Amino acid sequence: MRAGEELESLIKATLRRLGDIDARITASSLFKAWPSMTFADLQAALNKRLKVTIPVAERDEWETWFDHKRAEAAKLAAEIVSAEVEINDRVYRMFGLTRTEIDALEDALAILAPALNVKGYEAISAVEGSNYRVKHVSA
Repeated sequence: MRAGEELESLIKATLRRLGDIDARITASSLFKAWPSMTFADLQAALNKRLKVTIPVAERDEWETWFDHKRAEAAKLAAEIVSAEVEINDRVYRMFGLTRTEIDALEDALAILAPALNVKGYEAISAVEGSNYRVKHVSA
């Protein structure tokens, strides 16, 4: 299975498991973004949106499990970004693009489709609190 498929599968499976806390979680768009949440964020969202708390006796187990799933998701997301950067680098080299041309292309993509380029991924990662940074090819 490829990293994108694995990440999608992990997100769905984790969301189903979070549904054990409260079945409404699986229908909420907020909780579909669980990889970007810390355990404290998850607890706050559960309390605010659903008026649900994880019982104190179960919190350590849930936190350990949740942090493990977040780490898996972050690893897969990093693999995806790395593969996309490698593909971009190969295309840039194949077309013999200069650094100026690459910058112009990435800037144009940032305007047209912000989440579909390197800068977009870095911006999304910054918002999500991850440390994905992409190295550009020097032309």
